[in-house]
Amino acid sequence: MANVVFQRLQGIEFILLVNKPHRYSQHNHMSVFTIGLVLDGNVFLQTNNTATRYEKLSYFIIRPLVPHTLLLPDSYRLLTICIEQDYLMAHTASEIYLKLLCNLKPFGRIDNTLLKNAIHALYPVMPCAKTRDDMLNSAIFIRNNPERDIGIQEMADAVHSSKYHFLRVFKRALGITPHRFQLQSRIRKAQRLIEKGTSLTDVAFATGFFDQSHFIKCFKKTVGFTPTEYKKSCQRR
Repeated sequence: MANVVFQRLQGIEFILLVNKPHRYSQHNHMSVFTIGLVLDGNVFLQTNNTATRYEKLSYFIIRPLVPHTLLLPDSYRLLTICIEQDYLMAHTASEIYLKLLCNLKPFGRIDNTLLKNAIHALYPVMPCAKTRDDMLNSAIFIRNNPERDIGIQEMADAVHSSKYHFLRVFKRALGITPHRFQLQSRIRKAQRLIEKGTSLTDVAFATGFFDQSHFIKCFKKTVGFTPTEYKKSCQRR
């Protein structure tokens, strides 16, 4: 089986990873709920400085803005399902379950009970942890303009804060530094452009990477595979 299978629907993204060892460094997701279905082997998830081992036929849920680290060993099969918060709140658990069930064919055999339990664990959809409005606005600006060379001083000035105070408060609110948040936002924009068929050279330039090798290195570290591998996984849909 291929090491990665990717599929995106309106409001939902699927990624199946198989036997592809990788360590996803600490990051978060804005306005996205993530379900991880461990279909074989085991994986390790760290949140709030606590590492948990998830074994075959177990699941985990990561809520928006929760910083986390994911360690994938040599042998496993993991299906992650990312659901946008607005989409989740606009549908019932049963509607989401049926929507997912109708789109699981590319990922092989999935335990329906495991999927159903994971979906129902999301409801009722709880609001995200309260984040300071100024920090949230800064994060939204970075997410929407990841290719811009935004300086820490510029962001601090926008919220009438000193540079070092801004750094401390941003990391406390978002769980990661502004630089790390900007980098993950660049890579996520790169993913969307690759899905649209944009050439990898143009993707790198459009996301603020003026060095192709740096773009490839950052993409692989963040996503777990190279831009070329990601492009091929999109073409298989």
